[in-house]
Amino acid sequence: MPGTDPEAFFRPVVTVRLILHTTLLVVECHTTHATPGPSAAFETPEHLGSVLGKAFFCWTNTFLFQKFDSILVLRSLPALSQEIHPETTRAIVVQAWACRAGEPHNRVTLPLILLKCIMKPFLVAVIPRLFLTAFKYSQPRLIRESILFVGHDENSPDSYHGYWLVVWAIAIYSSIAISGALYQHQLNKLKLMLRSMLVALIHDKALELPSIAYDNGEANALMSNDVDHLRTMIDIVHETWAYLLEVVVGIFLLAKQVGWIWPLPLVLVFVFSRLGIYVTRNLLMDQKNWNQATQARIAATSSMVSSMKGIKMLGLQSVLSSQIKDLRKHELYLAAKVRWVMVYYNACTNSLGIFSPALTLVTFALLAQARGVPMDTATAFTAIATLNMIMHPTNMIMTAWPRVIAALASFERIKTFLLKQPLEDYRESNCKSPRISLEEGVNSKLVRYPQMLTPAIVVHDLATEILRKPTNLTLARGTFTMVSGPIGSGKSTLLRCLLGEAPPDRGSVILHTHRIAYCAQSPWLPEGTIREIIQGPLGSEDDQFYGQVIDACLLKHDINAFPKGDDTWIGNRGLNLAGGLTQRVALARAIFARYPIALLDDTFSALDGDTERTVFYNLLGPAGLLRRMGVTVVLATNSSQYFPMADHIVILGDSGVVEQGAWQTLSTEASAIHKFEPQKRPSEPAETSAVQSPKECGFETERYRRSGNITLYGYYFKFAGFSNLALLVGWTAAYAFFVSVPQLWLRLWTESEDNTWYYITGFLLICIFALASTHGTIWTTVIRLAPYSGIQVHKRLLDIIMKYGAPLSYFSAVENGSILNRFIQDIQYIDQELPMTLADVSNQIFKLCTQAVLLYTAEKLLALSLPVSFLAVYLTQKLCMGSSRQLQLLELESRAAIFSDFLKSIEGLATIRAFGWQQAVTRESVRNLHASQCAEFLRLSLQRWLGLVLDLIGAAMAAMVIATVTTYRSRISPGQAGIALNVMLVANATLLGLVNGWTTLELNLGAMARVRSLEDTITSESKADAGENNDLLSKPWESWPSRGALKITEATANYQCVKPYPL
Repeated sequence: MPGTDPEAFFRPVVTVRLILHTTLLVVECHTTHATPGPSAAFETPEHLGSVLGKAFFCWTNTFLFQKFDSILVLRSLPALSQEIHPETTRAIVVQAWACRAGEPHNRVTLPLILLKCIMKPFLVAVIPRLFLTAFKYSQPRLIRESILFVGHDENSPDSYHGYWLVVWAIAIYSSIAISGALYQHQLNKLKLMLRSMLVALIHDKALELPSIAYDNGEANALMSNDVDHLRTMIDIVHETWAYLLEVVVGIFLLAKQVGWIWPLPLVLVFVFSRLGIYVTRNLLMDQKNWNQATQARIAATSSMVSSMKGIKMLGLQSVLSSQIKDLRKHELYLAAKVRWVMVYYNACTNSLGIFSPALTLVTFALLAQARGVPMDTATAFTAIATLNMIMHPTNMIMTAWPRVIAALASFERIKTFLLKQPLEDYRESNCKSPRISLEEGVNSKLVRYPQMLTPAIVVHDLATEILRKPTNLTLARGTFTMVSGPIGSGKSTLLRCLLGEAPPDRGSVILHTHRIAYCAQSPWLPEGTIREIIQGPLGSEDDQFYGQVIDACLLKHDINAFPKGDDTWIGNRGLNLAGGLTQRVALARAIFARYPIALLDDTFSALDGDTERTVFYNLLGPAGLLRRMGVTVVLATNSSQYFPMADHIVILGDSGVVEQGAWQTLSTEASAIHKFEPQKRPSEPAETSAVQSPKECGFETERYRRSGNITLYGYYFKFAGFSNLALLVGWTAAYAFFVSVPQLWLRLWTESEDNTWYYITGFLLICIFALASTHGTIWTTVIRLAPYSGIQVHKRLLDIIMKYGAPLSYFSAVENGSILNRFIQDIQYIDQELPMTLADVSNQIFKLCTQAVLLYTAEKLLALSLPVSFLAVYLTQKLCMGSSRQLQLLELESRAAIFSDFLKSIEGLATIRAFGWQQAVTRESVRNLHASQCAEFLRLSLQRWLGLVLDLIGAAMAAMVIATVTTYRSRISPGQAGIALNVMLVANATLLGLVNGWTTLELNLGAMARVRSLEDTITSESKADAGENNDLLSKPWESWPSRGALKITEATANYQCVKPYPL
């Protein structure tokens, strides 16, 4: 037909073809669950998904509506893929670090080793990042074409171009959403790999260090603060090269728009970067001091939690609380130096981000005025969009510098720890012997280890700091030796030398096996049931021998007194067991191991007289269990009453062995023995106490409900201080206004024909006010809000645990790592994450309101798109928030299991190494880390799904703005179109930033939920702490008797109300 536009005829055809091809792609890539193959253990829902399922995170839909309300649900979470599984990453990084043994190390050695280990997944993330950069820098071209289209006549021949602008917008913003989601998902995998590798290195090294020289606080600080700081290195390294590329591309595009003045932003970058480097010149040392102060506080807190029973008995709660509060104040004092540096440095970066676009645009306008040419609207708005895109990566690069310094400080601390001298096993072995075992059959008998000519233990010229005289011992296999002497004579030191835990100054120790059953003077009992403790991580299910061991150690009566028998949970360090029962459980564990050598360090000291004699004769009498097994036993003790039962006796003095030999040869030397005779002790009844396992006791079952709790905001605001919150709201509101108004001012400027100096002056004043408000926001957040809320919450948490008397039942039922995690992970969230997130949310709220007003001034219909988009975003966020919140709590609690496992491993290093349980401890660490990262990975994946959906909503919003501008171009000026498109560019990011910040704020409030739950759960041991008669307990009444007695008859005591009561 004449006059028909051929493009108009083909547009519907092209649209239909696009829809058909998209439908075919979706059908072709529909999820098909593959049959599990040989590597089914590592086949995850993500791997079994289709191409589109992976791109759109469809595999996470199954978990969106699940309520993770129990820590047991960790077992039902999807496993990690093989490449990020802690077992895989541990093997890779430990081997890589071991290959560097003996080589010189510098500051970048550890980062390079880690980079080498994750190189393949690191490079995989490059591909989606390149696509993201390409699509992001298509936006200025889209804005320019849209403004030019609006400026053309509505009846111009290129009117069809508006259709393609809409298609172009949909393609660009959808591609940004998908590529950005895939890129961030890959970064999340890299962060998990980096964390598991660092934890593996620290844990592996801790198992090699001498047990007597180990400081719990150092490794705990490394595994918490330092490792978490280093996770950000993934973002820094990956984003740095991408941001540099974006700056180069942006400068190229800017040069095409503003001509030869394009180097001006680079000059400003150079000036402010040099100023930033000067400001951060002492940051490395300040960061190290802060980390060391945090380490000191964690060490003191760990020691306090581990010794809570003794602290309560001595009434030292207030004293230790005051000391830890002082450590916290000192930590925040040192942190203030780093935070002030961050304030000054952010002032430099924000000055660059605000003034660089302004000065460049002002210079371009002055040059245009000098030529007598008014500033072009399309060029102005395109240039400001390009400058904003240049300044964002530039600011990020500058902001990364102090983070790099902090990361280098953490790398240095971890490297120093990894380079510590390990414990060297100086002991020699003369042969290998199998583990003692039982014969097959119901009526099996113990097999006595065959007597051989080679002795079991040979000590030649051994000398230590305590045993200064050369010590020589030769102990035959299957013999019983007693080592006696006064306190401090070196009995425990001699046993530690035999264990290899105390390297001698000279001399040698020769053993016929390094598999030694060890029972320390203060026995180490990890958490678990009585049966689990006795059988050990490598124990066999030998019920018959288990029964013999229980009978020999007189445990049967005590076990029967517990409601759950030997399935009773013993609590931290056996806290729920009496001292004698704890010793007997540790002794039973040593016997059940059936090792050829047993070292017993004053094992019978905590037993009452009758129990001691019975257990001794059951084990070491002529027909004792250890005698029949042929075990070589060395017992360190102060008691001499069993000397006649020993095959060999060693008497230690001030500086070494006084005399040694058989009892018959020492019996005439009464003076050497009489001084070690103990006083007669009265018989004491066996004590028993039971406690529920942590999964039943209810202390760790607090759950931040799926629907959240608005009162948590008020609970946190109480600690943050309302004056600080008022300052924060005021500064963020001012910043949001002054950072958004330049769009409107630029429109008025481009539409005016004169008075350029008026608009230039106003533009610069607006930038100055924006800079002042952003400085005020950072100052309020970092200097006032963060330290104030941090110290108040820490004080409250410490008071809950100490001042208001958390009962011993709490410490016996809850793992030490879980309690310590509150003072590490939760405080870190409250001290560092929550204030920044709160400031970001406040900032995004006011910016969104300002941008809505600007959209309304450009086109009223566009302003209506924000409420609709916000409603869609809100519903989407609520859909994801429930599961994310529960996963956040699961992640925090499973991290507590990592700390608990680490603490108990360090406390029992000597026992673990003696029994040869290092591999079992490593497997347990891998399991705990895997459980923690399963919850974290799923939470991050759900957040990626949320981010993708929000970005797609933003893409729809952008397409709607382009469609509105092109459809109603007759009533929209180019300046209005420029405002709408530039605001659309940032409003989309603002809306997404608001939702992401809100989500992060809700998740971080989980730490506050745990604090309030603890406060609501714990009951005081003394109600007078909150009563009116508190003073009456500090001094007795006037009628209080001066003398008296207390008689207890047939009393029953327990940490918890458990029925039936133990006898």
